[in-house]
Amino acid sequence: MSTTLAALRAHTLTRHALLDHAMPLAGPNPGLAEVAGHLALLQAWLAPLEAWQAQFDDGPQGAQALPPRCRSAPVAADLKHPCLAAWAATIAQAPAAPCPRWPAHAPAAFRWGVGYVVEGAQLGGLVLRAKLARAGVPHPLTCLGDDGAATAARWRQFLQLLESSVRSPLDVALACHGAASAFDRLIERLPAAQPDASASAPLAA
Repeated sequence: MSTTLAALRAHTLTRHALLDHAMPLAGPNPGLAEVAGHLALLQAWLAPLEAWQAQFDDGPQGAQALPPRCRSAPVAADLKHPCLAAWAATIAQAPAAPCPRWPAHAPAAFRWGVGYVVEGAQLGGLVLRAKLARAGVPHPLTCLGDDGAATAARWRQFLQLLESSVRSPLDVALACHGAASAFDRLIERLPAAQPDASASAPLAA
């Protein structure tokens, strides 16, 4: 394992574990209500994150990085599935949580850290999809992906680009900060869950 990847995993270990136990689909017997709640959290997290990423054209958003892929669109489509209509309507009426701004001038290394969380979440999605299938939940959840080989291949490619792009101690620290920020933006939307106090100070917007 590279020094960069080891640092990212160590820095986000507590946050990752919290999400594994606190997301709506984490329980042993998830149903459609939990599916709707999970999708709503993802949509609220991903939509502003992707809009922010689209402002950049270097680093992970550069021409030599992975082709851009919109993650929020499949989530929004899944929320419109007929079997989720009742829960989606209730969620839509709930007050929206405040959405902290992403830093306007974030360096590439910080954005590589954010990308580490977004790309890694796709692997977690495959695990959730299998869990829901075993539980007999009828909703297809297309946003979780259906091609494990393609998801794994993209993840390996991302890691290769990450390791070749984030090398200096400063860049590794910035990437860890970005990854922690990505986790914290999602954790902030979980009831009764707070970001790890070890988070570094936010970058100036």
